[in-house]
Amino acid sequence: MDTVLPSASDLTRNAGAVRHHLKTATQARHMQLDAMVGSMQDADQYRRYVSGIGAFRIYMEARLDRLLPPEHAGQWQPTRLAMSLRADMLALGLAPFTPAVAFTPVTPAQVLGACYVLEGSSLGARVLLPRVTALGFGPATGAGHLHQQARATGWRDFLTCLDSAPACDRDAMVAAACATFDVAISAMRHACTAPQPGATA
Repeated sequence: MDTVLPSASDLTRNAGAVRHHLKTATQARHMQLDAMVGSMQDADQYRRYVSGIGAFRIYMEARLDRLLPPEHAGQWQPTRLAMSLRADMLALGLAPFTPAVAFTPVTPAQVLGACYVLEGSSLGARVLLPRVTALGFGPATGAGHLHQQARATGWRDFLTCLDSAPACDRDAMVAAACATFDVAISAMRHACTAPQPGATA
């Protein structure tokens, strides 16, 4: 049976306050993940990033891939990067893996918490894209997912959906956002410690 994304009646009445609460509650994890990603100053660092973020996104999107659009969601549809990431990983010679930390959103609040992390990552993609382009990676050479993500409107549309909707379990949403960050951190930790094909000495 398909799981349905939260309808307007399942969402939050005060989205601005909820966004602030989510940002505050996940800030330490977000900073930890950013530190692991680094400033993207060389090709090896980018390969590690794609390996980790690819494992994370492919894992999480597989757990959300049977969701149906929420009622009154406006233009928002969850951003899907798994296909682009698989192509990028293939182009870079990276082997897929499953993160050691598991999390599967089930309830509407958990889905929203997970999507807060997934959709919000487009903001970081816009920062990374020019750095990665300067390293010589393009849409067909390992950076297709960043080009797709930088053009995506999912974050803006997600916030519009959140802003226009009534009440939801904020604690469950925050716990799910933290759990989603934990999956990302687990994946990036593996990518940062495992040998990468083609890495320079």
